[in-house]
Amino acid sequence: MDWETIVEESVEDNAYAISAASKQADKINAQFPDSPKLTWRDLISLPMPAGQTLALQDPAAIAAQESAAAAGPDGTPQPTGEMSGLSTLQFTRNKKAIKKMLQELASGAETEVATRAYLSSIGLTQQTIDLLIADAMDGALTTPELMDGGEPVAKTKRKAKSKTNAA
Repeated sequence: MDWETIVEESVEDNAYAISAASKQADKINAQFPDSPKLTWRDLISLPMPAGQTLALQDPAAIAAQESAAAAGPDGTPQPTGEMSGLSTLQFTRNKKAIKKMLQELASGAETEVATRAYLSSIGLTQQTIDLLIADAMDGALTTPELMDGGEPVAKTKRKAKSKTNAA
């Protein structure tokens, strides 16, 4: 067959399908004015343009999922945070790894780009990574604890335990 003929017929077929789907979407939107608005893409499956994807997310479903995730099976609020879902052992391991990464950055043994990649790979947010990197870039680790909505609060030092010898 002739290439031009195939192109013209394909365009006409798609135009017909899009037009019919658009008219039907308008009818549905008029019938259900309080519902999310439909477009022709909701009613007909045509390939997406190269490099584009389509994600269908119902805002009500997302809100229900977030609400369910915020409460445990018994309805109690669940902890939030970058490492809240970890076991104590994994949290401790991650904390040691973070400290080591920052020490290597501060000493010049590691680059900032690599350190950012490593911190990101264990699930830290960009805001936390920025705070930690900024702290390590002066060559010394004085990393504050993150508290109160991500605002840095100075770390309090624990008093050393005194060892008493039993006589």
